[in-house]
Amino acid sequence: MKQRYYHITSWIFIWLAIIQLVVIFGSWLITSLVPNVHMLSLLSSEGIRWYFGGVVDDLASPVLVWIILCCITYGAVVRSRILHFDRHEYRQRIGIQLVLLELFISIIIMTLLTAVPHAILLSVSGDLFPSGFSRSIVPVVTFTVSAMSVSFGAVSGNLKRVEDVVEAMTIGLGWGSPLIIIYIVLCQLLYSLGFVFSVNFP
Repeated sequence: MKQRYYHITSWIFIWLAIIQLVVIFGSWLITSLVPNVHMLSLLSSEGIRWYFGGVVDDLASPVLVWIILCCITYGAVVRSRILHFDRHEYRQRIGIQLVLLELFISIIIMTLLTAVPHAILLSVSGDLFPSGFSRSIVPVVTFTVSAMSVSFGAVSGNLKRVEDVVEAMTIGLGWGSPLIIIYIVLCQLLYSLGFVFSVNFP
């Protein structure tokens, strides 16, 4: 399964890289042959300045943060073995009870922050989307799931030391590293197309 995952993501990366090269050289070729076309060349002085000067701004989007947070959460869930809960083991029963308590408290807190009149996370007009809640939902969910997984792992004995907790939070980053690479290539491709065709992406 893991080998297949890396195989698929590798081929996605290769094809995205090929398309990126086609966009770079294609934009230069078309603008050279048809000067009046409504396109910009990535190999022009303006295109080169844009490409090298805007890399950080292009990549610095919430999507990258979401991918990293989801990878951390994935590692915590897998390493804590919360999905393999065994009700016959006493420590695991205690651990799952703690998780349910944490889930209940989290729901209460988010309800107070979003459902009551003039709630803090609502927008000025009182809407959930867009609002502080919609912008924070991915971090809140991933943090809550990570915290519950670590709690279960600690109580059940699957995470015995601080080092185990740190390992649990980092192994997911190793698993998700191909996704981060694909995100970087895909993001640059989309913004390159936006530059060539003068389309502004958010």
